[in-house]
Amino acid sequence: MKRWVKRAATGLLGLGLLALAGLGAVLGAEAWNAAPTLPPWAPSPPYWLGRTLNALPGNSVETVPWSWLRHAVRSPQRAAAVPPWTAMQVRALTDLSAGGYQGWTDGRDGRLALHGHACTAADPLVSLTLNSGTGPVVVELRYLNLTEVANGVGYTLPVTLIEAPLPPGEYASTATSRCRSGSEANHPLGAVHVLAAPGNSAGLEVWSATSLGHVGRPSELVLFNPGPSTVRLEKAWFAPAAASTGMVYAGAGSLQAVLLWRVGLSEPAGADPSRLSPWDAAYRAPDDARNLRLRPANDLALEVGPNEYALIVVTNASFHQTRPARPLLFFPLIEYVTDAGEQGGLLLRDQLMAGWSDP
Repeated sequence: MKRWVKRAATGLLGLGLLALAGLGAVLGAEAWNAAPTLPPWAPSPPYWLGRTLNALPGNSVETVPWSWLRHAVRSPQRAAAVPPWTAMQVRALTDLSAGGYQGWTDGRDGRLALHGHACTAADPLVSLTLNSGTGPVVVELRYLNLTEVANGVGYTLPVTLIEAPLPPGEYASTATSRCRSGSEANHPLGAVHVLAAPGNSAGLEVWSATSLGHVGRPSELVLFNPGPSTVRLEKAWFAPAAASTGMVYAGAGSLQAVLLWRVGLSEPAGADPSRLSPWDAAYRAPDDARNLRLRPANDLALEVGPNEYALIVVTNASFHQTRPARPLLFFPLIEYVTDAGEQGGLLLRDQLMAGWSDP
């Protein structure tokens, strides 16, 4: 009997130690993933870590002790990285933040927007070093625009805008800032991708572009094909692969149909098809392949005829949820193929889209 009790106690002790080790590992991951800066020897947390933490208890099942433990181990931050529409009177972030970032380059010019500002007003930023697949990329002060970008929806974001032709490709998840005093800091960046901008041979136009992150639609684009040829939309680029679920809403047709779809996105019950004119309704069956529906971003398979419009909508569901929620800043690119087989793309070069990796 004594031997059985001893074995049971040993087993319970082992389970307790295992549970404590698991809890310590999770809390350590929380602290690592939420740290605004890292020591020189520490690697940046991979983007998938935030996705994994989001699947653990703590968001949908939030207990007071668990919440306290999670927040107690996080490194102190000068401000919390939260969506600005949830705390309108609080500056969203001071330090550079890990997130999902997509920029562009054409060899002569380029843009990449990062959320937050490194250094301080008293000791301002003088350079920022990124790391591409070919080595370090030092961005000097003349290419850095520290701004509060108005996103057209009643709020601003603290943004470090890089205005330079960066090398295209995936970037490492760490940036090093150097302040005027000479002090340096390593900042986790999350996932960063710079696209090579293609030419717009078909002359596609942006009819409208809005970023409605506060209602779950970080990017809503209406494109116009002036003709004379039909184009086939192939891909929508809006985030690095690690941050993207790879799905967007897309459809093509008349302007009236596109406007109706946009109304439907804002109405819980959807749009009433009776609002379409007899002319539009006569040529749009409910199962038409070009109707607005969820499509793979890397295979839109959407034809847009001359003088027709297309609607491309990036929603919150287009991004992986993370814990903590991460900013998502991007310049959308829509790739297409013409009737003649010529590839091209329509890039929003100067209009920044913004969202957050939460539901």
